[in-house]
Amino acid sequence: MEIFKKNLKLYNDIEIPMYGMGTYRILKEDELNLINKFINKGGQLIDCAYFYDNQDKIGQIISQPHIKRKDLFIVSKVWNANKFKLTKEDVYKQFEQTLKDLKTEYLDLYLIHWPNKDSIIVWEVLEELYKNKKVKAIGVCNFRLNQLKQFIKDVNIKPMVNQIQLSVDHNREKLVEYCHANNIVVMGWRHLGVNNINLDNPVLKQIAEKHNSTISQTCLKYEHDKNIVVMPKSSKWDRVMSNANILDISLDEEDKKLIKNIKQTKIYWPMDYISKKVSW
Repeated sequence: MEIFKKNLKLYNDIEIPMYGMGTYRILKEDELNLINKFINKGGQLIDCAYFYDNQDKIGQIISQPHIKRKDLFIVSKVWNANKFKLTKEDVYKQFEQTLKDLKTEYLDLYLIHWPNKDSIIVWEVLEELYKNKKVKAIGVCNFRLNQLKQFIKDVNIKPMVNQIQLSVDHNREKLVEYCHANNIVVMGWRHLGVNNINLDNPVLKQIAEKHNSTISQTCLKYEHDKNIVVMPKSSKWDRVMSNANILDISLDEEDKKLIKNIKQTKIYWPMDYISKKVSW
């Protein structure tokens, strides 16, 4: 599909696909097979994580003989939200286990999963992995604006990516603007809001009907038009394909204004208790 050929360039000149597949809670065989189908259709970006507890299963898929590793963009994340303090050795062990599970010699993008008191220690390891060409790019996840600003001051290599919860009712406008102004690519997750709440939004229903599209397609196209990497997740193949069929949707300025003015909601993150205690 044409959408799978669209890329953004990171500030180190590595290209990242603008459309990927999320793998959180994908554990069943029929769901895992969707990854295989996605790749066979030309999909490249597979978003993984140590915490998802399925990287070994994904590794079996992406290591099949007919799949070329160079055609994929594999993302994984360091799990750093445990109560005990992470050491550099812990991070290296996680990384080696991730490579082993995914059956690959390198990652295209390696991220810190959550901002917390160990973020600088974890980042120092990511910088070393990047310098040693074990990973092609490094970044962070779920960093809020104040956290990201401080983090950039404290590290040697600026994050290339910030992967964040992002939806039309939680658009993180100031954070997205800051990332773009500082050449940090934004990746989004949970595009339809908590519990897919935006599927019932009357404004989105109106716009979707206008363009003969689904609400999911409308939300994804809105973020795609803002140069945000989107990574929807579905357990149904027809939805996977439907979600990827967004390039022919042309949202006009009126549509975008209506979407921008959707009432914003405050999202409670499960890791808020950690994020509020960050001290760098």
